[in-house]
Amino acid sequence: MVWQISGFGDEITDLFPEQLRHMSELGIPFIEIRQFQLPGGDKKVIVDATSEDLDGIASALAEAGMRCSAIGSPVGKYQIEAPFEGDLERFRGALRAALRLEAPYIRIFSYYPPEGGDIRAHRDEVMRRLGELCKVARDEAPGVTLALENESDLYGETPEGCLDILQTVDSSNLGMAFDPCNFVVAGVDPMTQAWPLLKDNVRYFHVKDATEDHTMVPAGHGLANWKALLEEAEAEQIGDYLSLEPHLKVRAKSYGVTGPELFATAKEALDELLGGTA
Repeated sequence: MVWQISGFGDEITDLFPEQLRHMSELGIPFIEIRQFQLPGGDKKVIVDATSEDLDGIASALAEAGMRCSAIGSPVGKYQIEAPFEGDLERFRGALRAALRLEAPYIRIFSYYPPEGGDIRAHRDEVMRRLGELCKVARDEAPGVTLALENESDLYGETPEGCLDILQTVDSSNLGMAFDPCNFVVAGVDPMTQAWPLLKDNVRYFHVKDATEDHTMVPAGHGLANWKALLEEAEAEQIGDYLSLEPHLKVRAKSYGVTGPELFATAKEALDELLGGTA
């Protein structure tokens, strides 16, 4: 099996053409777009991109000979008590970007609890919102799949929470952006606890790793068990992209920083793992 390699270019630098240049030099043909800055413009989140921004991004992709694997949206990464209208507006921005840039996926999340609360007490609202996102996507962008990322402190922090969402929403345009490192941070073994429950719904992977104290390290150097995971995924033909999200300098709630040199280190580590799965 040959996975396509992608990554979050904003972990390298803000300026979008420079993101593409660095990734192209590393032999990465796809990009997952989260934040960008076009020459002469301000730094923006992709869901806030104007039509002119999207035209500029599309032109830069074409010039670099690269394509967009996913829209790395922040949709669902807000407190469940925040008005849903704000997330719907962000989601429609993600849909516009996916359609213009021909991205097959939009990454989404599953909501934080109110301050000091338990998100499980808001299960019905989580399901209602995610179900509505799937319906809007079916109506307005039928070729786009929503990729639910597991993330700490959200409803989908645990494998059981993710599976509950997938089974309850039960939509053909909803799958998983499987992040084994985020499971490690949540105290879950990704290979023995998460993978058996979720593998049938996995659409692509986010590639990073962490040690026991949650220090971010290149894939294969932490507890995410990438070698075994890739071997099983390869054997069962699961997933189409491996999207690098290394967070080797900064790991924040809505972004990460790695820089050019360490991004190259992350790519080398992934290459070593892929060489070992052949």
